[in-house]
This record gives sequence, structure tokens and C-alpha cells, in this order.
Amino acid sequence: MWNIKHINKNKNMTTSKHQEMTSQNHYDDEIDLFELWTILVKRKMTIFAVTAITVSLAISYALLSTPIYKVESTLLPPAEAQLEHLRVDSVDSVDSVDSVDSKHVFEMFVRHLASQQSYRKVFDEMDLVATYKSDGGSTDSAFSKLTKDISLIRPKNKKGESPVLSTTLAIEGQDSGLTVNIVNQIIATASDATKLELISNLTARIENRKASLIRNINLIKTKTTKLNHDEITRLLEADTLQVNKINDEISVLRNNAKTKRFDRIAQLKEAANIAHTLGLIELSDAESISNTSSAPNTSSPSNIITNIDNIQQPLYMRGEKALRSEVQQLTLRKTDDPFISKLRPLQKQLSLLKNNRRIELLQSRKNNDAFISELRGLEVSLDKLSLIKLNANDISVMRIDQQAFPPESPIKPKKALIVAVSLVLGLMLGVFTAFFRNATANRKSSIT
Repeated sequence: MWNIKHINKNKNMTTSKHQEMTSQNHYDDEIDLFELWTILVKRKMTIFAVTAITVSLAISYALLSTPIYKVESTLLPPAEAQLEHLRVDSVDSVDSVDSVDSKHVFEMFVRHLASQQSYRKVFDEMDLVATYKSDGGSTDSAFSKLTKDISLIRPKNKKGESPVLSTTLAIEGQDSGLTVNIVNQIIATASDATKLELISNLTARIENRKASLIRNINLIKTKTTKLNHDEITRLLEADTLQVNKINDEISVLRNNAKTKRFDRIAQLKEAANIAHTLGLIELSDAESISNTSSAPNTSSPSNIITNIDNIQQPLYMRGEKALRSEVQQLTLRKTDDPFISKLRPLQKQLSLLKNNRRIELLQSRKNNDAFISELRGLEVSLDKLSLIKLNANDISVMRIDQQAFPPESPIKPKKALIVAVSLVLGLMLGVFTAFFRNATANRKSSIT
């Protein structure tokens, strides 16, 4: 029981001490805040002086530092009408030239606008070495400074929205007028390079297609010439075959005529021999015998000879003299052609074949162009391509939405921001200095 009372008594004493300590700490905190405020009031001149010095230095920096200007120019894709001179109509028998799209052209322009080659060309042409070159620096370092000051800004397209095709060229520089000239010169250089690339590409396509047309024309002409030669060869071969057939037929007719002539000579000779045996020298002798034989005589044995007018008389009845004369003529005959009825028509055909007008016309033809139906169409296509003239002055690869102009105020230094920041930093530094001086003074007083 005594122990329990003793424990409770200790607990009460501990709680009382804790409350006293808490109250004392709260009182000490109130004293510290009051002392801080007292120190700030006491050292207000120190705070003011430090703040004033900091702000003065900041103002001096803002006034003495070199201003930096930012020059911008916003560019848009070209209008369709500005690319009309780059559009080449499709040509017959040749693949059509791809249509020139303004988006494609503008992307090509942006590539040249971001090209180091374009920057270098402007850097050299405008002689910007002295402007960007630092003491002891090289030309490459000066060019590197220029490229660091150049930026291309393209808008970020949100999902679901149509893309905005625009590009802003921005350059920071100390001389606003010179920076404007640099911006305009870079744009002009990129534009010229884009035009040159477009015209070069289209010219190459046109030249390739002209060469293709010329090859096709030459191939067609060569093919036609070969076809003519082939036709001449076929005609000559057909004529030769026909001539050989006719010559063979003529030879057969002549051989037949000759054979018949020899047969006739043999027949006449035999008849002449019979006439000689019968004493039929002249034709009159044969006729007298014939008349005598035809007289009516019933008692003569010759009555058995019957005169039939319809029966052809034998050859020997013509008389030996006539027969020998015919044999002599047939023997002396040098050619049987006049006596071959079918020979002259065959010779006429042979003459016509030897002078084939179709072959002569084909052989004398010097130019086959008039006989090639598709040639004129190809020539018209070639003429169309030859008449195409691409002029860089007639096209534009971009539109200037915002022209570059000298800005009214620089982007650097931002004087108001510098003064505001310096005021805050000055107050902070002044407060720190005030506390530091107060602590140093208290330490010295405690030592003495």
C-alpha cells in the first residue's frame, strides 16, 4: 500500500515538472522571436546597405551587359498556284511525271533550312567571321557560335487536330539589323537550294523520258527497216520460186515441142519414102491417082476401093517433094518457140516477175517514217517534253507568314527580372549579414 502511494506521488511530481518545462520552452520561443525581430531592427542599416549594394550591382549588370535580340520569321507551305510551273503533264508512251505536292516541297525546303551547308554558305557570303569570332578563336568556332544561335521551331500538333505545316526560323544576335539580314539570307539560300533540287530532279526525269522516247523511236524505225528487208527477201524468194517454176514449165514445153518436131520429121521422112516408092513426086500426081481410083469401073478389081471423103488422106499423098521440103524446114528450124501456144503467156509472167515493182519500191525507199503509224505520236510526245522550260523565278517553295524585322526590345538581359531577383537575394544576404554581425558582437562582449 505504501509502495502504491509512493509511485503515485512520483508520477505527480514528474507530471508537474514536465508542465513547468513545457511552459518554460514556450516562453523561451517567444523570447527568441522577439530577439530576432530586435536584431533585424537593430541591424536594419546593414540589411539596407547589403540589399542596396546587391541591387546596384544587378542594375549595373543589366545596364552594362550586351543586349541579345531574337529575330523570327514564320514560313508556310507554298500555294498550289505557286507550283503550277513544276507540274508536267503526262506524256503518251511515257510514265507520267509525279505531281508536285506542296507539303513535299515544303518539307524539302525545311531540310535545306536546317542544313549546315546553307548556314555555311550564308556565313561565308556575309563574311560573318569577324562578327562571331572571339579573340584567338578559329573560323570553325565562329561558325559553331552562329549555328548555336539558330533554332527551328515547329508547332506540336495535338491528337485529332489537322497538322499545322509551319516553321519558324529564329536567330539570336547582338545586332538586330544584322540578325534580320542573316535570317532573310538563310531563307533565300534555302529557297534557292530547294528550287535547284526540284528543277534538277524534274529535269533529270524529263531527260530520262526523252531518252526513252528516242530509244523507242529508233527501235521502231529499226524494226520497220528490218520488216521491209524481210518483206523484200520474202518477195524475192517467192519470185525466184515462181521464176523457176515457169522456167521449168517453159523447158518442158520446149522439150515437148522439140520431141514432137523430131517425131514429125520421122513421120514425114517415112511418108516421103512411100511417096517415092509410089512415084508420087508432086501433089498433082497424088490427086490424079486419087481421081482415077474414084472412077466407076465394076469390072476392075479396083472397084473394091471406096472413096470416103471423111477419111484423112495419108501423108505420102502430099507428094515426095512437099514432104522432103517440110522435112528440110523442120530440120533447119532453130527454135520451136513460135510454135508453142502456151510459151508467150509464160514468158510474159516471167518478165513481170523479173521486174517486180513492189520490190523495186521497197528497195528504193529511203525513209519509212510515213509508214509507221505510232511514230508521229511518239514524236509529238518528244516535242512536248522538249518544249518544257523550268524557271526558278516562276516558282516558290514557301510563303512568308511573318517577315523578319528588328525587335523593339532584347530578350536578354531581362532587366526587371534581374532587379527583382537581386532585391530578394539582397534582402536574404542582408538578413544573413545582420545576424552574422550580431552574433560576432555578442561573442566579443561575452569574452570581455
